[in-house]
Amino acid sequence: MEWTTGVAEFRAQWSAPLPPPAVFREYEALLPGATQRLFNLHEEQVNHRIEMEQQMAPTVRKAHLRGQWMSYSLALTALVLSGVMAVWGRGVVAGLVAGLVIVPIAGLAAVLITGRRRGERRRLHSMHDSTSTSSEKA
Repeated sequence: MEWTTGVAEFRAQWSAPLPPPAVFREYEALLPGATQRLFNLHEEQVNHRIEMEQQMAPTVRKAHLRGQWMSYSLALTALVLSGVMAVWGRGVVAGLVAGLVIVPIAGLAAVLITGRRRGERRRLHSMHDSTSTSSEKA
């Protein structure tokens, strides 16, 4: 008599927020009511995420505005200081203040503004892609 042993493995993967209907049928067969519980859990999680994003949006907006005003104030102060130094005959100091303070702040402001715009564009594109794919499936 010959004995054989083996191992079988099954893997399933999906990228949607919920599993395919066949998986729900299997859950329901194992535990009646499981499908409804999973849907309820998913809805609660989505609602919680939306609520958290709505609470954080004003805070993030205020932080961005505060950073922009602080950068603006610092750059304006450095510009005035540079101008005063130039008028007083301190051209080297004026150049150093302008080069070491104003230029980096302007560069940082440009990165922050364009980076935020890129992020908004990316978000809009991803929202458009997700709605077009979900409407195509329906």
